Amino acid sequence: MQRKYNNKKGNGFTLIELLIVIAVIAVLVAILIPNIRGFRTEASKARAQGDLDTLKKAVLLYISKYDQLPGKLADLIDPQFFDAKNRLISKVPYDPFNPNDSGPAPYPQYTYIRYNNALTQFTNFAVYSWGPNKISTLNWKDEGTLQSSSDDIIATEAKIE
Repeated sequence: MQRKYNNKKGNGFTLIELLIVIAVIAVLVAILIPNIRGFRTEASKARAQGDLDTLKKAVLLYISKYDQLPGKLADLIDPQFFDAKNRLISKVPYDPFNPNDSGPAPYPQYTYIRYNNALTQFTNFAVYSWGPNKISTLNWKDEGTLQSSSDDIIATEAKIE
């Protein structure tokens, strides 16, 4: 009895071809993973800037309504000042870069600082995020000027150095 072997060429892939495809995919994944992390950071920066612009506008509306700075960001949604229909914002947004992340409630909010000079009657405010490095050195240098670390994300009417 003679056995017949089917030696047709072109059916399927050889082991070498499969290994080459796997190696190419591994190289592409190694290239793309760091880029995806960078995209996530950039998206968080854009979100933080949008949130801060909204908070800045809400603080300015609060000032125009009450002729004073709010004591804290939560005053912008406090039912003592605003009913549900007239709130300046529906909630204080979450800061993706705040290192004091203690979970969902109370979640880390953006930081709000005020500058008041009783002698000159000068007041100003800043709402800011710690930025990707999660370190912030934001300080009032003098009336109307803020000094900050390079990656802080800030919304204010003051000059920034």
